[in-house]
Amino acid sequence: MTLARVGHATSNDERDPTVERASTVNQAPAGWMPRHAGRESAAGCVWLPRLIDKGRRLLEGEASGDDRMAGYLFGVNDAADTQLLRFLGMTNEDVLAVLRQHHDDDAAATEVVRRSGRTPAECSAWSTRFTQLGGPFLAMMDADEGRRAPGAVTTALRFFYNNVIMPPTYAVYRYAERRRLVLQREFMHHDAPTFGV
Repeated sequence: MTLARVGHATSNDERDPTVERASTVNQAPAGWMPRHAGRESAAGCVWLPRLIDKGRRLLEGEASGDDRMAGYLFGVNDAADTQLLRFLGMTNEDVLAVLRQHHDDDAAATEVVRRSGRTPAECSAWSTRFTQLGGPFLAMMDADEGRRAPGAVTTALRFFYNNVIMPPTYAVYRYAERRRLVLQREFMHHDAPTFGV
């Protein structure tokens, strides 16, 4: 099997050769998936490129009026996104506001971290802790998305991820996301309140 190189993108076309991705057929799930793996970093924070990928996809879906997330979750509806957002002291809307303003991923990542007020040392320490504590989860996710070479370990990781880890969380997160979208639509379609007589 050939391995294609994928990794942290400094632009939409450049790839960092430090991350390998299996390029075999049926290795990754069908449909859209984030371009970046969970261990990739931008502006000193791991997971941030992936959060940006998902945020941009969410905005595309909102603009077209459909769900383009292909089962992926964004922001507070995703456990790993939530950890990064808490560290940065930001909300889903804070990140989406940056993505609306900055069409370049690196510029968006830099602005997210700048607005958070986090220092490079804090980002580095958080990133180290996140990858150490989340190592097994990141390995399972990489296996599920076809970012690991095929084999018995990859198959076992994918099976465990899809049949043990994720099923209990899907219902909760999907409910929360549907509720968020309904509330957002209701808010956007109501007339502005009038005050006074």
